Amino acid sequence: MRTLVTGASGFIGYKLVNRLLEEGNLVYALTRTSLDLKHDNLIIIKGDLLNINTLIDKPKIDVIFHTSAAICYEETDVCKSQLTNDNILATISIIQFADKNQIKKIIFSSSCSVYDRNYNINNMISESFSLCPYNMYGLTKLAAELIVENYAQKENVQIIILRYSSIFGIGQKNNSILPIFINNAIKGNDLIIFGSGNRVQNYVWSDDVVVANMLCIDKILPKSSVFNIGSSQNITDYDLALQIKTVWKSESEIKILNKYSYSETFLNYDISAAKTLLNYQPKSLKQGLELINQAQ
Repeated sequence: MRTLVTGASGFIGYKLVNRLLEEGNLVYALTRTSLDLKHDNLIIIKGDLLNINTLIDKPKIDVIFHTSAAICYEETDVCKSQLTNDNILATISIIQFADKNQIKKIIFSSSCSVYDRNYNINNMISESFSLCPYNMYGLTKLAAELIVENYAQKENVQIIILRYSSIFGIGQKNNSILPIFINNAIKGNDLIIFGSGNRVQNYVWSDDVVVANMLCIDKILPKSSVFNIGSSQNITDYDLALQIKTVWKSESEIKILNKYSYSETFLNYDISAAKTLLNYQPKSLKQGLELINQAQ
């Protein structure tokens, strides 16, 4: 199969490129930066996604994996501009490219951030839950979803949107709660929870995200499909800290500051659709943590 992966040097994009090559696919890998990979079936395209129509000339591509995205949560003009360019305008470019080259299948990497944050501990967040992003990042991902879904109106075109929960894995940046807890547990430092410890999150192993993308290639699905991609475990910040302490056999103490409990969310993620229709079977959080521990 002939594939295009956007964001090929990113956390998920890089792993996906490797998996596609392992399974004998031809891969066009689009990246702004260098890509430390060599393979007979790999064609590295270096450049900005906004210029994709000038970067690849008359390609024969069966599937586009659109993993490229900017992630920024700051309420600054610079952040908003980056999110608009990389998440909305770049998605318009990839759709124009797909249309021009008659590419019939797009698998789009989205986020749980598109959902309304006004859920409570009793809600299970399924794909039909209300969409009302609470930050600019979620808003631009939702806008990109709508752009992609609009392309599905064309004849013989299939769109699959994958909404990831919080991704973790080997090679992850150390800028979110899970890797911060791991680093502090290794050093024996306190594991500091700024809220009450009751916030609920869902964490998905990075390789399972890649598997979810691969499962979408040959599945018979409707013209436009949406799937939550996460793990089967929804966990509080306090229990996450406990589990990390256990896996790393750490003497760190857990300290709860209770500063932001008023704004805490409860992401009880429902992945039953992906399990049923994609045969998606993710690892548990503990299994992922143990794999990180073994790799260190």
